[in-house]
Amino acid sequence: MWRRTLINLTELARLDATAQAGLVRTGDVTPTELVEAAIEAVELLDPQLGAVFIRTHQRALEHARAVSRDAPFPGVPILVKDIALELEGYPYGHGGLRLLRDRGHVSDRTTYLAAALRDAGFAFLGRSTSALQGVELGVSDLALHTMPRNPWNTDHATGGSSSGSAVAVAAGLVPLAHGNDGGGSLRIPAALCGLVALKPTRGRVSPGPLISAVNSVAHAWIEEFVLTRTVRDTAAVLPLLSGRRPGDPFAPVDAPRTAAGGGRLRIGITTTPFLVAPGLETDAVVARVATETADLLAELGHTAIPVDPPRYDLLAHDWQYGLSGPAPTMLARDLDTVARIIGRPLTPQDVGPVLWTLSEQGRSFSALQALEFAEFMQQTCVAVDRWWDEQDLDLLLTPTVGRRVPPMTDYLPPPAGDYAVSLDDPMTIAYALAPLLPLVCFTQLFNWTGQPAVSLPLGVDDDGLPVGVQLAARRLREDQLLDVAAELETARPWAGRIPAVYAGNASSASAGRSSP
Repeated sequence: MWRRTLINLTELARLDATAQAGLVRTGDVTPTELVEAAIEAVELLDPQLGAVFIRTHQRALEHARAVSRDAPFPGVPILVKDIALELEGYPYGHGGLRLLRDRGHVSDRTTYLAAALRDAGFAFLGRSTSALQGVELGVSDLALHTMPRNPWNTDHATGGSSSGSAVAVAAGLVPLAHGNDGGGSLRIPAALCGLVALKPTRGRVSPGPLISAVNSVAHAWIEEFVLTRTVRDTAAVLPLLSGRRPGDPFAPVDAPRTAAGGGRLRIGITTTPFLVAPGLETDAVVARVATETADLLAELGHTAIPVDPPRYDLLAHDWQYGLSGPAPTMLARDLDTVARIIGRPLTPQDVGPVLWTLSEQGRSFSALQALEFAEFMQQTCVAVDRWWDEQDLDLLLTPTVGRRVPPMTDYLPPPAGDYAVSLDDPMTIAYALAPLLPLVCFTQLFNWTGQPAVSLPLGVDDDGLPVGVQLAARRLREDQLLDVAAELETARPWAGRIPAVYAGNASSASAGRSSP
């Protein structure tokens, strides 16, 4: 048993992936012991959290026994999001669909990202729970979908859509986890769960072989990466996943590297949302944490400059063919794939009423609408690039999200919560997506422009819940982002802040409110 060593579950849960890999290389633990510790943490805490959608513990143990200790992260346990990442023969629920999980569906192909993570030595402990197929909505049918609970306070939510991955890392079940980000789906749950999450530059991490970084209307805005607890883990994983793969349209070319902790930068700061929408404002506590971070950057020698941000207003735009969005169309496409897998058409009873209605509306959007929306995104990209040059900025500092951590009642149907959508109303999409606006109002823009952005856990609110701050950079300048992120981590450490439900707490088994 893994406790034959001097390292126990409490100690391992406090270590990041880099430290865990170091213990393997020094012989203090074996890869198998790392996986066994993570399995114990999942068994102990996940009934309270709902972070794990599919468990593959035995396969993780088999990998740990065979992995080379020369791998960068030999046997370090990881959860992978149940969206996009596929490994041949490995379970896949296409975004948390229980009908596929219960059928034991497995992938028949391997994505480049999955192969890179396995080559790095990570042991796949299971699939994490995602928001409804990547569409960050409430849960309309608890018999079909799970919304993970926040380990800082299980009466609160986690955002999405990489929600289960964020919960698992924050609670110490695993030191890092895979996620993806099409409008903030890495950075939002990181901000709400007290983690580090980088959305890399478009094309930095290949989404292939089935998806292109540019040759699609909607997938081009989605970036793959991981959620971590430390900047050094983020920096260590980035080169392992980066680079052109067969079929990718271009190879990312790094900008000249700045000396670590060296050059002083011009950093703009704004707490005004990029998105223009009725009644949308930034919460005062969230804005305060961003402003305090700007003051800290100035103390560290950088130039912090208040700026008026680039803004976009979808409702003010003149839509010749009618406003559409990528999420419902992508949803419809994926549900068609699921129907082929199970050999019959899907029904509302398979996926729930809200998901079904959104997918049907996605089918109603025309190719002309999709192309017009893509053109609007390109115009936005050009405008933001010009704005960045006019401001002469290296980085831009904002809140990650515009509100504090939402309560679970925002996501659960009556009587457990307040989430209810009128499915007979033609404006279903507007009603369903409206709660998203305060969460994506600072993140979504950088998916459209392709610029890298990172969320850092630099504050807490009055209730002790995490508050994230976002830093964005010019394309391919992850080096500047991570250098400044490391400076902030040193100046204002967050490692000592741990949630109530945590594998490193002796009393974790009784922490939290209830099972999800």
